[in-house]
Amino acid sequence: MNYHPRISPDGREIAFVSDRGGQDNLWVMAADGSSPRPIFADMAARVAEPAWSPDGKQILVTRREKSPTGFYRTHDVLWMFPRTGGKGFEVVRLGSSGGAAPARSGVWSGLDRAQWPAFTPDRRHVYFHSSTFAGVDRRLRRIDLETGRIDSVTEGKDRYLSCCGRPAYRGKEYVGRTALWLRDLETGSERVIMDPISNTLAEHHPSWHVRVLPGYSWASDSQSIVLSQGGQIRRLGSTEARLRPFHSRLR
Repeated sequence: MNYHPRISPDGREIAFVSDRGGQDNLWVMAADGSSPRPIFADMAARVAEPAWSPDGKQILVTRREKSPTGFYRTHDVLWMFPRTGGKGFEVVRLGSSGGAAPARSGVWSGLDRAQWPAFTPDRRHVYFHSSTFAGVDRRLRRIDLETGRIDSVTEGKDRYLSCCGRPAYRGKEYVGRTALWLRDLETGSERVIMDPISNTLAEHHPSWHVRVLPGYSWASDSQSIVLSQGGQIRRLGSTEARLRPFHSRLR
C-alpha cells in the first residue's frame, strides 16, 4: 500500500507513505519511481501526510503513536526527518486530555492530535490541523519554528452556531455538507470560495485516518487551487472550478 505522495521542491524526488517494510512508514524515491528508500522505519509507529521543507532538505510528517492498548488513534504528533534519512525530531506535541505536558511551549488543554502539516515559504512557520481524540474542536494552528510558540488561526468546531437545529457558521447554514473558505492572514477576513466540497472516503480507513478533506494544492502564482471533487480533478479560479482532464496508466 503506497499513498500520500509529495513531490520535492526541485521535482526530483517523491516522498510517500508505504507499508512495504511492514508498517506505514516514510519513504522517498526518484520522480520516475526508481530507487525507493526508507527515511523512517519503525514497527511501533505510523506516519502520514508528508510535507517537504521549502529547501527540500527535510520532511515533516504526522506521526501516529501506539497507545498501551495497541491503538493508533489516540495521539498524533508532528515529526521532522532529514531528506537523506537518519534520526528525526519532534516538532509539535499538543497537550493531551489526560494533562500530559507538551514538548513545546504551546499548551492546549484537551487537544491531543496534530496533523496535516504545511510549511510557509520562508520555513519560519508550520500550519497544521488539530483536534481532540473524539474529533471535536477542529481548528487550524501555526507553530513558530524559531520560538516554539503555537497560535490558533481559526476558531474551533465548538464555535459553530446552531439555530432551530440547523448548524450555521458566520451566517451561512450547513446541513450535511462542507464548504471551502479562504482566509486573509493579515486582516482575518474569510469568504466561501467553493460550496460544497467533497469529503474524503479515506477518512474512515484505519491507517489513513488523518485527513478530513481531500488534498488540494495552490498554483505557484497563488491565483488558483487544484482540488478533487466528485472523483475528478478541478482547478478553482477566482470565478469557477474548471475540470482538468487527465489520463493515468495503471499497472
